Amino acid sequence: MLHISRGLFEQIHCHLQRCYPAEGVGFLLGVEEKGHRYVRRIRDVQNEAEQGGGHDRYVVQPETAAHVEDEANSMGLSVIGVFHSHPDQEPLPSAFDLDRALPWFSYVIVRVDKGVATGSRSWRPQADRSFQSEELKIV
Repeated sequence: MLHISRGLFEQIHCHLQRCYPAEGVGFLLGVEEKGHRYVRRIRDVQNEAEQGGGHDRYVVQPETAAHVEDEANSMGLSVIGVFHSHPDQEPLPSAFDLDRALPWFSYVIVRVDKGVATGSRSWRPQADRSFQSEELKIV
């Protein structure tokens, strides 16, 4: 289960709505305790694919991801996942998402319709190269 505060959840939605019609992206920073993940901070980042359109995928450069990981470590946190939007599409993992998924991350996908966040789901990659729905608890 992924736990996130209403305030952080709203910040995610605001960032992804600003990115519309391109996909927006960011990282979930937090801790894992007894099988539950707790998001303590988020870090939105530039979708590097925006330069080529970015409407159907996101790209984060390795140096950006490393910088966010260093930030998380300095706060006693870990990068526990990624959030991104699917403009005008269901919040379901795409083949592109699956191809790049890291098995230890949670993936929060937000549907953004005409610039408004309308639905969110969290997913965890599985060993068989599929995604399993993860309960998303807004607290």
